[in-house]
Amino acid sequence: MKEKVNNIDFFISSLVRKSTREKAPAGFTDNLMKRIETEVEQETVTSQPLVSRNMWILIIAGFAVVISLVFFIDWSFLGLNISSAGFDVQYFENLIVYFKSTVEWLTFFFAFFTSSSLPAIIAVGIISLLIIDKILRRFTLHKTYLF
Repeated sequence: MKEKVNNIDFFISSLVRKSTREKAPAGFTDNLMKRIETEVEQETVTSQPLVSRNMWILIIAGFAVVISLVFFIDWSFLGLNISSAGFDVQYFENLIVYFKSTVEWLTFFFAFFTSSSLPAIIAVGIISLLIIDKILRRFTLHKTYLF
């Protein structure tokens, strides 16, 4: 049994010694790289938004129509009493007071800009650098890290 294995090993080793290395045909690497490049170009996928621009315009117009119907049409022909439908003038007065207090808080928060323009210059500079970074990364690497 060992003789058969030794004979087979000897036969295989002699075949390996006699064989030569296969060489790639001329231009093999160039042809292969061209095929890879064309496959990569064919696989690029363009992304499309889920909701198109025209659909957004239609949604906004529809929302505006609904709002105008609710607030600007006289619903008295239906026999509805506005106060019984949950429409309360006090609610809107409270809403106006809330927005007024919010504006006053923002005015107080940004009051330090009146004494010195340095914080505003620093904020504008940082925001400008972030925007420039985003633009440069989009055009060079097609990747953004912040946005």
